[in-house]
Amino acid sequence: MRHESLQDAAERGDAEAQFNLGTMRRKGEGAPQDNREAAKWYRLAADQGHAGAQYLLGLMHRNGEGLPQDDREAAKRLRQAADQGHAEARLLVREQQPQTWPQPENR
Repeated sequence: MRHESLQDAAERGDAEAQFNLGTMRRKGEGAPQDNREAAKWYRLAADQGHAGAQYLLGLMHRNGEGLPQDDREAAKRLRQAADQGHAEARLLVREQQPQTWPQPENR
């Protein structure tokens, strides 16, 4: 899909297009590298239940990539992805010590 078509689909609310556009911006492929812009697109897809976007947004929050480092938001997003069966998210959530990450207020 061409970048312009992908952008149009993402702006129309297509979660997969939003995820793909976020990935392009995060990697700098087909568009300038911009983690802040990537996080914006991942958030839109994650809020629609896209497990891959939830996982990557969780990592970005955990590492402070393109947005402030936030363990609570990272844990929330990684748990969302894990709950949908995302393998890498499940592994990260399982490896975390209970005292390391705050428990979500609402699951």
